[in-house]
Amino acid sequence: MSELGVNVAAMKSAAPAFAVVAADLDEARSALDAVVAAEEGCWGTDQFGSAFSGAYVPGAESAVGGMTLVAGALRELTATLIEITDRFESIDTSLADDMAGGL
Repeated sequence: MSELGVNVAAMKSAAPAFAVVAADLDEARSALDAVVAAEEGCWGTDQFGSAFSGAYVPGAESAVGGMTLVAGALRELTATLIEITDRFESIDTSLADDMAGGL
């Protein structure tokens, strides 16, 4: 028979670190977004400016969007880790109670 062990306290204490990273990422995304917005169009509308814009703008938008997605995933991970530890703790307690009751 295999055994499953979970360090509930360690998981619960580690989970908020993901939310901190998400907040830091949000801050960096906001700063990047502000820089991108401030520089928008400074390259001009001539042939070279248009060529630069065609390559730069989609990449910048993708980077900002990607940062938003990663921050959201980190927040979900935080909540999921806490939920998993709560469930594990509940199931473990329930099984221990059942075993103590003679089942």
